[in-house]
Amino acid sequence: MKVSEFIEWLKTQDQDAIVLVAQAAAGPWSTYTVEEEFNIEDHSDYVDLRNNPFTDDEERKKRRTLMLGSTFD
Repeated sequence: MKVSEFIEWLKTQDQDAIVLVAQAAAGPWSTYTVEEEFNIEDHSDYVDLRNNPFTDDEERKKRRTLMLGSTFD
């Protein structure tokens, strides 16, 4: 899903709802807890691999991702 598609979907949701994120525990037995409210600094990570010299895969070099959520150890 692209960000533009995600925005359009969000527009169909209750605009007064509080956004929560699921937090995953690292390890062989993954568990999930509901985190507090979504926080941009803590719960989002943008990665732009375009022209990354450490990426050999041509498809990955075109990749840009926005990860939402978080993990804890």
